[in-house]
Amino acid sequence: MRTHRAETRALVVFAVVAAAATAAILARSDGRVPVVSEASSWRAIVDLRPAVPIAGRYIVVLRTPSLAERVAAAGGAVEIEQEQAWTKASETAQKLLLTRLALQGLVVHPEERFARVLDGFSAALSPDALALLARDPDVSGVYPVRAAYPASVSVSTIAAHLPAPLASAGVDGS
Repeated sequence: MRTHRAETRALVVFAVVAAAATAAILARSDGRVPVVSEASSWRAIVDLRPAVPIAGRYIVVLRTPSLAERVAAAGGAVEIEQEQAWTKASETAQKLLLTRLALQGLVVHPEERFARVLDGFSAALSPDALALLARDPDVSGVYPVRAAYPASVSVSTIAAHLPAPLASAGVDGS
């Protein structure tokens, strides 16, 4: 059977530990209490933003006109064979640039290739490759890849990505 003195001692130990933990948290946060907003707490439960490795990745845009630019210059309507030929010309320009870089000792492995809206590709590039591409006469520009997320997400999208425990609890994102 516990005595009154043992209970008091346990309560004092608990109070000392709680005070030490509070002091450590306040010392670490420079006296400011961290505030968690409602939006950030919701995002912690359902974060629909995939982790995308973008460091060191760039989009290289060539001077060769894209399919969209060529169709617009032709008045907006062309035959499918002409579109295919223009797309092949964009792809050939990309291959020529990559071959020229390889001959200079820089092997670039494109992750994505673009020919319709712009003529170019995305790839992880070293500083040496960036310098060579910036000086290349066939390159219009080299742009770092940036992550972009929608400003809002529909309730149906959230509901489709809810973890099973939340979905089974009746949480639907609304």
